[in-house]
Amino acid sequence: GFTTKILASQIAGYSGIDTHITDWNSSSLDSILSGKKIGTHILPSSKRIPSRKLWIGFGMVSTGAFTVDSGAEEALTKKNASLLYKGLSKYGKEINKGDCITVFNIKEVPIAKGITSWSSDEISKAFKADNSANSKPVIHKDNLIIL
Repeated sequence: GFTTKILASQIAGYSGIDTHITDWNSSSLDSILSGKKIGTHILPSSKRIPSRKLWIGFGMVSTGAFTVDSGAEEALTKKNASLLYKGLSKYGKEINKGDCITVFNIKEVPIAKGITSWSSDEISKAFKADNSANSKPVIHKDNLIIL
């Protein structure tokens, strides 16, 4: 129902497209085209998102989850950074390279979605070795969309 309409308008907005949610009949369409304000009009976002990131955010099904600490959350949401393994506070045991992952903050609120470059085994080994020199991102910022 309405949730699907809002999701579709959000995708359209990020794509630079105006959206109108109204009754579907010829008089509604004529009214919109003549400039009358009916129904719900959603303006496009000023933030344009590349189609690849839209696909990651709205087209891919998430098969795993990461929880990040507050420092990683800030880096992702405010600094357009990639996600490094040191920012993870929790991760699933069955994660494979190339999986679509939902990223949660410490309050368990989803903040991002992305395609992981690491498996859960690689993450576990990195933490055990405490390899601070390993700066390869777990999710590169080009494969990450902030929700």
